[in-house]
Amino acid sequence: MGKKYSEMTEEEKEKQREYVKNWRLNNAEKIKESDKRYRANNAEKRRKWGKKYRDNNPDKVREMKKRWAKKNIDKIKERTKQRQLNNLEKVKESDKKWSLSNPERKRQLQKRWRLNNLEKAKESDKKWSRNNREKLNEKMKNRVKKIADSYVKSLLTQNGFPKETITPELIEVQRQIIKTKRLIKNKLKEN
Repeated sequence: MGKKYSEMTEEEKEKQREYVKNWRLNNAEKIKESDKRYRANNAEKRRKWGKKYRDNNPDKVREMKKRWAKKNIDKIKERTKQRQLNNLEKVKESDKKWSLSNPERKRQLQKRWRLNNLEKAKESDKKWSRNNREKLNEKMKNRVKKIADSYVKSLLTQNGFPKETITPELIEVQRQIIKTKRLIKNKLKEN
């Protein structure tokens, strides 16, 4: 039997490393089979070790996952797409739950998506408008009734104000004018 690795000179260690490297290259199939058998025979042991390692090294695990995700972005996209197609109801439910618990984040994501996909957004809006005429009419009535900022802005732009010049103060003044006109109109109807 040969020397222990710790007792070898640097030259002997280098030869040993080279020998092991070559052996591993020449016996890749044997190694694969051996690893497969070991994993199958020690599944529970490996699971416990993996859990212990992940619990003790969360930063390392997070980094490894990030690196893997970067390398396999196409695989992840395909898998996600397939999962969503196979589980439409679950995905909708999950999205709804997330949206309710993260309203601000959802708004930001929607805003960013609309800015990056203007044509798709316009087409989607048109399609929704065609399919939901009643809802749209109801929304418009509520906007007018509540004198919403969007309604006041639209009136101001119709009256020739450029969008850049419309300030919150101007909106508030226009809102007061509308309220006054409505009040006068109601008083005239009563008499």
